[in-house]
Amino acid sequence: MSRKNNHQATTTPAATPAITRADVRAFLAEIAAQVATGKAPTLHTMLALNGMFRLPNAKEIFDEELKKEAHDLWMKVKSAGLQVLDPPLLFGEPSNASEFLTSDVDGEESGDDVVDPATHGVTHTSHTI
Repeated sequence: MSRKNNHQATTTPAATPAITRADVRAFLAEIAAQVATGKAPTLHTMLALNGMFRLPNAKEIFDEELKKEAHDLWMKVKSAGLQVLDPPLLFGEPSNASEFLTSDVDGEESGDDVVDPATHGVTHTSHTI
């Protein structure tokens, strides 16, 4: 009795449509409107913004005007108390990225956290729970 391989042949995924400056401008306007009315959860807003900053062509899309709009929106959402690193696209690379320290629950500083510039400030930690 033989076993057949049920895996489908892999195919190249369809190309993602290019996102334009107009798309980003409309997206930022939509997010800003939802933030202004209180309908956008803070974490979801930050994740959406981070997705825009991580686009392969983000440096070309975000001109100075869009960066200012995104910066203002980022600061408004961040002021709600979310503890996140600022995106390098808007704020530049942090000077202390390789030495980033965070506070543990007990308030002591820990050097176990690592900032990976490739993930735009998302931290990974070696702490175990």
